[in-house]
Amino acid sequence: MTATPKALPEAVASRSLLDQYLIVLHRLIELAELERSLLDQGVDPGPLSILKPQEALANDYTLLGAALKPKVRLLHEAGLLDVEALEGRIRHLVALTKENRRRRRVRDGATRTRVDAVMQALPDTADDASAIETPNGRANRAAPPVAQAGGLPTRPTP
Repeated sequence: MTATPKALPEAVASRSLLDQYLIVLHRLIELAELERSLLDQGVDPGPLSILKPQEALANDYTLLGAALKPKVRLLHEAGLLDVEALEGRIRHLVALTKENRRRRRVRDGATRTRVDAVMQALPDTADDASAIETPNGRANRAAPPVAQAGGLPTRPTP
């Protein structure tokens, strides 16, 4: 398809918006691939290392996508956008995101199972935990910290 001469300047002006969108899409794919790599290694990507930048980029992606949507046909007709390539990149991001979520759910389920097993192995009541006594007949518990004049907590001396 060929753009009309009148539509070409509008398409060229929309190219900047497309470029911004592609940069954000590329960065989201990089973060999703990094998350996948960390999950492969058994490392928790953690909310601070990946999720905060990912949230900001996702917001940008949504806003840019909404602004770009009415201009896609024009950009394609002007030869400035390969719709199939863009669709492939978006599908890749969606697949990575779904796979990472699935893997997090599996990992979280395994963690939950381990925590449940530990919790079941622990004494049922605080009384059972206090059954361990020192030779003087007292329960072996650490004393709570006491604040001194400098404001730093210290343990009381026996």
